[in-house]
Amino acid sequence: MQMATRFPIEMFSIIAQYASLEARMHLSVTSRGIYRITISMLYASIPEMNIPRTIRCLRTLSAKPEVARLVRSISLDFTISRVFRSFHSLLSRALTNMAGLHTLSIQVDFAISRTLIRMSCRLTELVCYVPSEDSHLISEFLSTQPTIQKLTLLCPSGDLSTLHPDALPALRELSAPTYLLDTLLLPRLPCLSRLCVLGASISTKKFVFLVLVFQKAKHLKSLELVIEMDLTTHFMTSQTVSIGLALIGLVAPYITSLKLDIIRGHIPPYELQSMFAFCLPWFPDLKTLSVTSPPPNEHTGGPSQTGPRQSHAITFHSLHGMLLSMADTPVDFSILFQVPYPITGYIEYFEPKNPFPNALYDTSCHTEILQAWRQVHSGLETVFFPEFGYEYKDKKCSS
Repeated sequence: MQMATRFPIEMFSIIAQYASLEARMHLSVTSRGIYRITISMLYASIPEMNIPRTIRCLRTLSAKPEVARLVRSISLDFTISRVFRSFHSLLSRALTNMAGLHTLSIQVDFAISRTLIRMSCRLTELVCYVPSEDSHLISEFLSTQPTIQKLTLLCPSGDLSTLHPDALPALRELSAPTYLLDTLLLPRLPCLSRLCVLGASISTKKFVFLVLVFQKAKHLKSLELVIEMDLTTHFMTSQTVSIGLALIGLVAPYITSLKLDIIRGHIPPYELQSMFAFCLPWFPDLKTLSVTSPPPNEHTGGPSQTGPRQSHAITFHSLHGMLLSMADTPVDFSILFQVPYPITGYIEYFEPKNPFPNALYDTSCHTEILQAWRQVHSGLETVFFPEFGYEYKDKKCSS
């Protein structure tokens, strides 16, 4: 005698979560209950589909509101969509029908803001990349979404001046470039738990802006700060970044987690050690430090931020003078210029034929670096590199 086995519906949800696109399609036709589970995951996989299948999915979502309402998360990346003019209206109808949508990631090269404004869903997470000609309506769209908790926003020339200070009351995590943070950040900073500053440029303006905002902001209990950087400038880059970070720590002592996301370039061991040995003491409440970069052999596209040495020297000296004027005690900058190699070896660092190893991936130097950091900041608890994590136990560090 055979006995029927009844699987909990939650089990099918887990299976569908890790199933392939084809498997999800087969699961969706087995029963009505499983269909409701798999359909939202199926349409969330649109970026993995080819153009014909994507169009079929959007036709279904635009023609069947009852199906579109089941979608909870969707990611749309149509940077070649100018070729498909009729595609715009199809996408607009599909988005308007998604009344149950919670998470939206959209990257398009055509105007979409008017469609977003008409959406009746209540988002909790939004990743939005729109062209400059469409950015003037972003403020209106954000004003219609009071439930957003996580926001990543990038507009080439965005103007958010019309965004009301009381908009986005639920926002807890914000990622945006400096030119958008001017309007977004100050009224919402007291409620944020995580701030990510997009854009890899190293400039006086970038650090000064953050210093001024943190000075004006009301008291925060804690904050995780993420800053993107380009280290390919080859002229006092690590020293400039270190002083800029020290300025931020001086005015924002409540930062408990700091992450430096190196978009381009790599850093030799002695620069990594001295860079944070100088700035860590300026973050009294810091518990976690993360430093990431692409793998050593991975090509990172896009132009670097390399510019005239004079401009980078001006950035360094501006931040240097600013820290001296704001600090209550004398500042010793000597640690930033301790080079453990002869000057000829230091110059060879800039030669592609004989580069120093990327300290973030070179485990042979990690123990010495971590011990040096612990000596200047006894409250630091954990350190993360791209492939390794370390936890301090008393005065020692374990991986």
